[in-house]
Amino acid sequence: MKEAKMERDMQGKNSEKVGKGNPPKDTRWKPGQSGNPKGRPKGIKYMSELLREQLDQVPDTIDGKPNTKTWRDLICESILRAAVKGNQPAITKELLDRIEGKVKDTHQIETGDISIVYKQVKTDGV
Repeated sequence: MKEAKMERDMQGKNSEKVGKGNPPKDTRWKPGQSGNPKGRPKGIKYMSELLREQLDQVPDTIDGKPNTKTWRDLICESILRAAVKGNQPAITKELLDRIEGKVKDTHQIETGDISIVYKQVKTDGV
């Protein structure tokens, strides 16, 4: 068995190293070949796209009362009411992180009776 392998090596068929990170030449990607040729099917939306679309919808009624505000407006009002009461659950933070971007850096400035918290968020371009 070793003799056959040595003979192939001498003929140059196995002259390149094959192993982790070095697949055999005949199984490597060809130039311009995609690793995912079919890709994501057209028409399928990401969860974030669906959420953004729904946030801009206006529900007809809320608790049986006529409504003219979007879900985005209603959620913001709810978040503000909860924040004023001192209650901001993890889901609220997660929603804001996903919609506005995760907080990259937080700075707090305190002078006398005033405390300011400045949050710099990551954006798509940064």
